[in-house]
Amino acid sequence: MEDKPEELVETISRILPPHPSQVDEANEEAVVGEEELIEECESHTEDKAEELVETITRILPPHPSQVDEANEKAAEGEEEETVPE
Repeated sequence: MEDKPEELVETISRILPPHPSQVDEANEEAVVGEEELIEECESHTEDKAEELVETITRILPPHPSQVDEANEKAAEGEEEETVPE
């Protein structure tokens, strides 16, 4: 059984681990691709996150601590108005 040189190289390439220089090149390409993907996703995510926060704050009632603060401020405002000068 005689293999062709291309088939032999292909078989050896599948069996043996890649040469360190090949790994470095592949990692560099992957990192560059990942960075571009991350940047693209981040730009979309920032817009969507802001939109999500706005939607949630419109839909959900305020947190109890925020209600307490608002009530305190309103009460202080009423006290200032009713204090005779």
